[in-house]
Amino acid sequence: MFMLFNFIIKIFKCIYKLLNIIREVLLNLILLIIIFIFIWSLQDVKEKPKTDVVKETPKVLVIRLYDSFEETPLQSIFKHGLFHYFSDNSDSDNPDNSIFEITKKIKQAEKDPMILGIVLKAENNFSSDQVVLEYFGKKLHEFKKSKKPIIAMGSNYSQSEYYLASFADRIFLLPSGSIYFNGISNTKMFLKNFLKKFRIHIHVFKIGKYKSAVEPFLRNSSSRANKKIDKNIVQFKWKHFLSVIARNRKIPIQEICPNSKEFIEKLKKHDNNFAQYALHNHLIDYIAKRSSCTEYLIKKFYRNTNEVDYPVVNIDNYPLHGQKISSDSNKISVIIANGTIGDSSDEPDAMDIPYVLSEINHAQYNNKIKAIVLRINSPGGNTEDSERIRQKLLELKQCKKPIVISMGDMAASGGYWISTAGDYIIAHPTTLTGSIGIFSVIPTLEKTLSLIGIHSSGVHTDYYDSFDSFTDMSIQEKKRMLMDISYGYKKFINIVAHSRNQTEQYIQKIANGRVWLGEHAKKIGLVDEIGDLDVAISKAAKLAKLNSFDVIWTTRNYTISEIAKNKIKKLLKKQSYNVLQTFLPKKSINTISSIYKKIYYIYKNISFSKLNAICFDKYII
Repeated sequence: MFMLFNFIIKIFKCIYKLLNIIREVLLNLILLIIIFIFIWSLQDVKEKPKTDVVKETPKVLVIRLYDSFEETPLQSIFKHGLFHYFSDNSDSDNPDNSIFEITKKIKQAEKDPMILGIVLKAENNFSSDQVVLEYFGKKLHEFKKSKKPIIAMGSNYSQSEYYLASFADRIFLLPSGSIYFNGISNTKMFLKNFLKKFRIHIHVFKIGKYKSAVEPFLRNSSSRANKKIDKNIVQFKWKHFLSVIARNRKIPIQEICPNSKEFIEKLKKHDNNFAQYALHNHLIDYIAKRSSCTEYLIKKFYRNTNEVDYPVVNIDNYPLHGQKISSDSNKISVIIANGTIGDSSDEPDAMDIPYVLSEINHAQYNNKIKAIVLRINSPGGNTEDSERIRQKLLELKQCKKPIVISMGDMAASGGYWISTAGDYIIAHPTTLTGSIGIFSVIPTLEKTLSLIGIHSSGVHTDYYDSFDSFTDMSIQEKKRMLMDISYGYKKFINIVAHSRNQTEQYIQKIANGRVWLGEHAKKIGLVDEIGDLDVAISKAAKLAKLNSFDVIWTTRNYTISEIAKNKIKKLLKKQSYNVLQTFLPKKSINTISSIYKKIYYIYKNISFSKLNAICFDKYII
């Protein structure tokens, strides 16, 4: 017995020693990591002056149009040290793409004596929302007032790239190049036959004649009423898009994008050479090879034909010299609320609800923040979370701090629900808003399971109210859901009517789930003014009676693990695409990817068994 006890003691001693060794190893590792971070930070500080190369010699600011520009906050807090290693995009093909950061740099370059002008580089790899393009174009137009030239160069131009290129003083196109006008589209996936084939029973509850978000579950094509609305929106957005190009190039709209028959006839006159066609119709200014473009730029910026190249600084490497913000100054806080409103804030297209609520809360208790601008770019989501954000904004209102809503490309349904808490609503002419309606989608699998011989049966009390996805909905459950939908819709109507100082009867007429463009929403009283983020900031200052103020952009504080996780996701996505390219052509991969994204978008953005206020319309440029 004693020997056994002694043996157990020895085992515990060994375990204790082993734990001590592990503890020491872990502590040493932590110490090494701290030392590593410290050395890395010192190295970054030492290298920081070297990155400010733009002050050494005058350069041309190059903006490479790649992928897309997004409405993300002005600056990331992770600019240096170890955080910079994880969050920096210099190792990828796609640099920082915050439209607000890029346009701020363009504004800075106006007065920077070390920037001689801007070169836009296009290779048919870029596309962005119409509102983002309009804001970028506005900043390019303002830059031209500095008398510094803007030159656009491209082997090929996508229509988004060409839209921005139209703001340039000169547009160059390679001899074999083209300009791709694809128009604007809103394509939806319809799942009725798919669901029928797999016998998935979909229960749809909705209020709103035009609430098109449920049509993918009930139909194989758009209803006539919604198709008519879609067509009007597409035509308005396309005309608005082309009119800007026509004004910039000083040519009629018909010359930019003629009908197919006319285009083919004109192209034949130039031996099917699009570059010659574009030059003849004043879409471009020069047809030139890359070497000739370089020679032109050297003469334009340096007047020195002996050089073979010209000094440049890429927009992502051009440092933004933000002015120091005093802790005592009055401030306007810009809060970005992007994405679908739902339970999961970790999804790429989801709104970060905890961040939005946290920043509203911060603005409420910070005495130096005198007003906020809430930038909403959201199709909506579930009504529960939309109401949480609205209630938080109403709390802020009690502090007598003005709230100005600035709508992005879309602020519809749940996005508009949130907007009603604002003192003033500003939208772009092409913003999609409204869509005042509610629905719920509940799938049950009893028919699917019966195909493989599985059936469900049970007993419960009369007051049983627990949803089961493996059995059909009872009459009681359906009645309860209809009551919830009716209550939610009436609440939505009441909120809008109270916010816009209108009667509920009037709001019901313009509601019914119908989507409105910003320009039309202004006419019917859903928004107060047409304008962009700059207009919203000015309005916030006016409402807060501020003569001088600083604008602060709030950003979420990501942990190293979150940044690393995002890096890994991007890497896996890129590698998966590369693997697929070895088996399938690029066009097939893009088609499959597009179908998957549309179905996944519907699946992820509907909170099943909850009340939803969401709009699935997405007009692609």
